[in-house]
Amino acid sequence: MPNEGNRADIVLFNGSDRPTCIIEVKRFWSKKECFEDLRRIHSLVDTCSHQLEGSLRRGFLAFM
Repeated sequence: MPNEGNRADIVLFNGSDRPTCIIEVKRFWSKKECFEDLRRIHSLVDTCSHQLEGSLRRGFLAFM
């Protein structure tokens, strides 16, 4: 579930200025932290999905 301390590294918006995709970027793989981020991303997309009147469609975990 999102809270005030959480934010995504990159957010993509649609033509109506609503967020449709969130991307969390990591410098390296760390199993514990990356799986926590994946759970947070999944929860956020579930909570803010189109089926629940939200605009989020996808969430990604990316690496540099």
